[in-house]
Parts: sequence; structure tokens; C-alpha cells
Amino acid sequence: DHQKFIPLASISELRLERTNRFEILVAWEEGSKSEQHRLRADSDEKTEEWFTAVKPLVYEAEAVQSVFIAAATRACLMVLRISTSMVPHCDNKIIPHHAGVHTTGALGEILKKDELEKHATCKFILRPWQKRTFQLYETGLAYYTDKQDHQKFIPMASISELRLERTNRFEILVTWEDGSKSDQHRLRADSDEKTEEWFTVIKPLVYEARSSSLSE
Repeated sequence: DHQKFIPLASISELRLERTNRFEILVAWEEGSKSEQHRLRADSDEKTEEWFTAVKPLVYEAEAVQSVFIAAATRACLMVLRISTSMVPHCDNKIIPHHAGVHTTGALGEILKKDELEKHATCKFILRPWQKRTFQLYETGLAYYTDKQDHQKFIPMASISELRLERTNRFEILVTWEDGSKSDQHRLRADSDEKTEEWFTVIKPLVYEARSSSLSE
């Protein structure tokens, strides 16, 4: 008498939490409003099993959506440019990217992968620096926890600021636009040298994404 379909691409948050039993928290966007469900199976093992099956699908849907929206935008703009200015061989700029999506996965090739520390956005945490596994792609920066109960993908084109700063240690400050709001992360590796190395690899990708966006 009641049924509901939640598209994976609309899910904005997926978490596994424990009160007296394991629960899956699913938050998704439905039009202009945000909805949330708390779900559980008849045992903790089954709840974890459901979470483990759903989480990579949500991550893949988010990544594919980011990549293909960008690709579709570039393709549309390229067609417009060809029809108005007759630029020769413009389609060659699209084909390598399209091929890359299919040959190396939705996000493309992993350029760099390592465990970094991310400073928690919540102020009331005893240990604010939290370890996450980061994967760098040409299209963006992805990170997740060891248990993969939290994961995030930041498209390169959405990064508005990238800085290397020093307090007692080097930190990378990443600011990006997420819809109508701006978010920021503070990241660091286990040494200043590695933090600088990550910054050096990321910054040309951000610059290239920004240049492509401006030229289009």
C-alpha cells in the first residue's frame, strides 16, 4: 500500500550508526527539500551487509554524475563553438576524455593515493584530526574512512581556493563550492614533505580545471 524509490544519484549522505543497534542513515534530495530515513535489518550483521552493498553504488553514482555532467557541458559548448565559429577538429578535444571514462572507470586513473588527516568540521571533538584514505584523480579528489562508512568526492572544477599554510605543521586548505554553499577542509600528511608533495600535485589540476571552465 506504500512504495518509494530513491535514486542513488539523489543520496547526499549515507552513514552506519549505532545506538542500541546498527542503523543506516540515508539522506537524499527530493526537489527543493531534503529527506532522511533510518533503516535497520533484524540483525546487526544484516544491517552491515546492506550498508556494505549500498555504499559503493552511491559513491559510483555521485562520481559518474559529476564526471558526465561536466563532460556533457563540455560537449554542448563544443558543439556550439563549432557551429558558430567553425573551429576545425574541435571534436578531438572530447573523444580522449570520453574514452578515458570507459577505459579507466568513471573517475579515470588514480594519480595519487595515500592516507591523510582531515580536520573535523565539528568543533566539539576530542581528536579533531581524523585519518581518511584519499585518492586523487584528474577530475577530483575522493576520500573515505577505513570502514567506508563515510565518503566524499570533490570535483576539481568546484575548488575555488587551494593554499599551503603552516601552523605547527604544513596544512593544505581546500575550499570548494557545493551548490549554494562553500565548504573547506584542512588536510595534512604524516610529514611536511608529503603534505607539500600532495599540494604540488593537486594545484596544477585545479588550475587546469579552472582554466577549462573559463575558456568554455
